[in-house]
Amino acid sequence: MGGYQGKLLRVNLSSGRVADEPLDETMARQYIGGIGLGTRILFDEVPASADPLGPDNKLLFMAGPLVGTAFPASGGFAVVTRSPLTGLLTHDSLAGSWGASLKQSGYDGIIVEGTSLKPVWLDVSDRGAEIKDATGLWGTDAIDLEEKLRGQFAGPEAQVVGIGPAGEGKIPLACLVGDGGRAVGRGGIGAVMGSKNLKAIAVQGAGAVPIADEAVFNRVAGSIGRIIGGNRRMAMLFKWGTAFHMDTGWQKGAVPTQNWRVGLWKDGCINLGGKKMADTILQPHESCLNCPVRCTRWVKIAGGKHKMEGAGPEYETLAALGSLCLNDNLESVCKADDLCKRAGLDTVSVGAVIAFAMEAQERGFFTARDVDGLDLTWGNSDTIIELVEKIATCEGIGELLSQGVRATSKKV
Repeated sequence: MGGYQGKLLRVNLSSGRVADEPLDETMARQYIGGIGLGTRILFDEVPASADPLGPDNKLLFMAGPLVGTAFPASGGFAVVTRSPLTGLLTHDSLAGSWGASLKQSGYDGIIVEGTSLKPVWLDVSDRGAEIKDATGLWGTDAIDLEEKLRGQFAGPEAQVVGIGPAGEGKIPLACLVGDGGRAVGRGGIGAVMGSKNLKAIAVQGAGAVPIADEAVFNRVAGSIGRIIGGNRRMAMLFKWGTAFHMDTGWQKGAVPTQNWRVGLWKDGCINLGGKKMADTILQPHESCLNCPVRCTRWVKIAGGKHKMEGAGPEYETLAALGSLCLNDNLESVCKADDLCKRAGLDTVSVGAVIAFAMEAQERGFFTARDVDGLDLTWGNSDTIIELVEKIATCEGIGELLSQGVRATSKKV
């Protein structure tokens, strides 16, 4: 069947057993793509009573039929699980190269179940898969993890996705990070991975993904590539990244501002926008695998209290840590974004709970003592950065906010 390798990897961390199993072709046709197939498997295998952070929950890494081929913008893979933040199904995806490497290693997906008694990482290649000791990796931040794994444990060509300290601590806002700073963000997926004592998954392979009809595939892929190349919206993404939504979205009142209380915030949005980023801190950068759009950003702040270099913030992060908190300091958003990625925290959920806290203090639900004496005035970029650090370590008010808006609101 074209587009599939015909094989899944099942990893039981409780028993230490790693086994290949055939992909159900009928199911693959009915639930095309990583999210669809992963959701079906999760529905069939995880009981309704399962604790999201318990051994009965499963974590599925799934790559659809186009992943690993030369089809434009086909580098993404999906992660599906039950959310510790909501108790419901959650899924997210990540572009870059990890999904293609998974497919090229010979697998269409990985099903992780059970819980390891000690920290481990999973080594997957076209030679097979092995659970390995991650004691020396535990505590490593999610950005340094990739370099450390490639340098000391996995091969230099390995693609890595893993968790930071927030995931290790099972914080419900924890995410996965891979490809140099891209995040699988929503729903506490990183906490599920941390609950299983699984620090990272490294994949590498050189196998081809089968294609049923090469001529038709090449014709369609070429046509899609030309459509993308001639599309005005794609040209904006190429030039300014997803941050261009800040430059244009304010005109429609579509940018979340001051915890959704303000409709239009022109100057603030422009200060956070893609043009401002391109004019000031944007660096030459690569695209995601096989993607002609190149919307991903790489930024550098050379000095000062916001000094950093790394993957730049996408629109959702600029909105969450910026406009939602009435913060128009672009460099501070980049710094807060970098801190979140290193800790392995979802920037959207973190920004949302900080904006909630700012409004709660404004309305008198928080005293100065409740928030460790911090000034939660709207737009206080120093406080935003400090709250990110407190959430990552569950220190002081960070312990409450790390549980997310819903849990925080029940206690305020």
